[in-house]
Amino acid sequence: MKIFTQNNASITDGIWFGVNYRLAPKILKATKILVVCFVWIFLNDRLFAGDAGTWYVGTDAGINLQQKTFTAFPISPPYPNLPVGETEFRAGERIDLKVGYNLKSWCATELQAGYIYNSISSIGSEPVGGVGFTQFPIMANVIFTQPVYRGWSVYAGGGLGGIISQWDCGVKATVTGPPPSVSFGPGPSATETDCLFGYQVLAGIKYVLGKNWDFSMGYQFLATAAGHDWNVNDLNLSSNNTIKMDSTMSHSFVAALTFKF
Repeated sequence: MKIFTQNNASITDGIWFGVNYRLAPKILKATKILVVCFVWIFLNDRLFAGDAGTWYVGTDAGINLQQKTFTAFPISPPYPNLPVGETEFRAGERIDLKVGYNLKSWCATELQAGYIYNSISSIGSEPVGGVGFTQFPIMANVIFTQPVYRGWSVYAGGGLGGIISQWDCGVKATVTGPPPSVSFGPGPSATETDCLFGYQVLAGIKYVLGKNWDFSMGYQFLATAAGHDWNVNDLNLSSNNTIKMDSTMSHSFVAALTFKF
């Protein structure tokens, strides 16, 4: 069963392939080293985030790599051919807006709202096209920053909040038979949305551009605390429109600009 022919591979798809199959062990090892370094710095030196009692606003944008996750259309007797297996995502994008406050010279809190989009390339062994996965995280973060050399500093932190996720399916199911068989092709958009509790961790480097401006480059890991359960009524299956997906996890690499006032 073929769902819908996928688009041609892009440069970002090639990067994601390399990360998945070539660099994943090295990235995991580097992440552990960074965590140890951050803990050592924070426990052995004075922390610094900015002038206490000041506000800031900022934005960031970059590439988002969605981790594989198990997905299934629950099997029912009339439709035994519905896809099931690990969903693979194409590389996508993440954009965030944030507003924060420096509680102390070493600690800041912020409210962050974001937009994340990845298209789906396959479910199990079936290629997929015209299916998108969108997330809107709203997170409350705590950030710690440590200067390392002149205008350079490192930061790390984490956050909790809600993640609005949307399955956007531009395909339609066609049932033929007997015996019953399901095939997929281009069709009107069928969407379903849920909201789950989520969490994230983040880290990066920052450079002071001037009295009010900072530039930073960082990494953000975002995950939902539970799986997704959608009922996409417009999919055109009379008795089985449910899509189940395990907890989703994403890795974002972003560049950010912050204004302090």
